[in-house]
Amino acid sequence: MLISTLGPVHMLAASDPLVAPTWATAIATITLAAGAIITAVLAFLAFRKQTAELVILQEQAKVDREDRLREATERRRERAAMVYLTVAFDKGLRDNPEVIMVPRPPSVSVTVHNSGKQPVYDVRVHWVDASSGVQAGADDKLGTIARLNKEDSGRTLPAGTTESPLLPVAYFRDAAGTRWTMLDNGEFDEVDPAHPAGAPIIATSAVARSKKRAGGSGATRCGIDHSRE
Repeated sequence: MLISTLGPVHMLAASDPLVAPTWATAIATITLAAGAIITAVLAFLAFRKQTAELVILQEQAKVDREDRLREATERRRERAAMVYLTVAFDKGLRDNPEVIMVPRPPSVSVTVHNSGKQPVYDVRVHWVDASSGVQAGADDKLGTIARLNKEDSGRTLPAGTTESPLLPVAYFRDAAGTRWTMLDNGEFDEVDPAHPAGAPIIATSAVARSKKRAGGSGATRCGIDHSRE
């Protein structure tokens, strides 16, 4: 009679109260580990999605800020463009005994126009030597120019002058507190906050920028009106 040696062992393993819980624990551990892995993967994917969305939102916010800044700058520049200059050169009149006429030396004058709806403040005119780029003398303080109004400034030139060697640079502060320089060719720029009102560098740097934009040629001279010649 043959006696099986596997049956009792199998039955023992199945009926052993210590073996069954071990297998159950292992299966539960594997299940928990798999669940943890799946949870971690899902969390990673969700984090990556949130990160991508956050990047998109940050980029959009940056674009929005840049758009608002550009629009605000354009509005300020539009207001500043309401201020413009007209320049006139007068070659003067020499003393002539044959003509009854009061002689006068050559001169150059500039009119600062405010065609805007608001006044402009602390208006000044600097005169810059076109050749050297150095400011000639102190600035002329014109004060406040009311809306739709204008103020004049000028310089007397040496006898025999046939073309003004001086370039006018207007400085002013708009109603929003922004400071500007204006040239008679229509170029205008914001003033560096580090430069106090009246500083020669305000005007000399404006002329230098104009020359640079023109490729190194003379700045604003083309805007001079010689009608009084």
